[in-house]
Amino acid sequence: MYSLKKRTYLITGANSGIGRCVSEALMNEGAKLFMVDRDVDCLESLHKRFAESAFMQFDLNHPDKVEAIFKKAKSQGFVFDGMVYCAGISPLMTLKELDINLLQATFNINVLSFVTMIKFFMDEQYANANSSIVGLSSNASVLGGNRQYAYSASKSAMNLVVKSCVKELSLRKTRINAIMPSTTNTEMVAKLRKQSDAIDANVKYKMPFGILNPQDIANAIMYLLSDDSSAISGILLPVNNGEVY
Repeated sequence: MYSLKKRTYLITGANSGIGRCVSEALMNEGAKLFMVDRDVDCLESLHKRFAESAFMQFDLNHPDKVEAIFKKAKSQGFVFDGMVYCAGISPLMTLKELDINLLQATFNINVLSFVTMIKFFMDEQYANANSSIVGLSSNASVLGGNRQYAYSASKSAMNLVVKSCVKELSLRKTRINAIMPSTTNTEMVAKLRKQSDAIDANVKYKMPFGILNPQDIANAIMYLLSDDSSAISGILLPVNNGEVY
């Protein structure tokens, strides 16, 4: 059984959904966390429960300013053993509704800031060798989806970033992988339900074991962060409750 005790991790999108679940799971394992999110209301309560943690408010729609995260973390004594990139947005747009600014924001948050954070993670002043990076992708990166071209394309780009960075990251013995969940019961899906009445019907048809819970995704991420997965890098791992694609 893996142990993540006393290891130090950077978590984006830590305020809610899968990111919060991952943060709580890592803290319960004895890990030290630096949590990042645009909204930080829940992070304050996590920080009070786990004194060794720290958090920072940051909008990942600005990939050109990502270095500020690492500088602040370093100033507080954090040097990372791993990173989990859970931040993301999933707008629904028809082609007639195309909003270029929203399309750009989707790519900024879902992939461009991810790439930029990997760049700084390569710097030995911010992260240790023998580390592990996990990106939160989606089954939409493979399947696409009605009105999901922005989200699907950005997650597909994330997948290729993961595969393309394997050899370069291996120079510091750092692994990189991504999780591709099927529909998961998060705040993001709750928002999508308000825009589309087909989500639950699709889940019932496609996922014979039902909708996923955030803990299902957190379990897979914890494995990929641990030494138990030390021989794994460059994979895109479906967590699917039986959805086949």
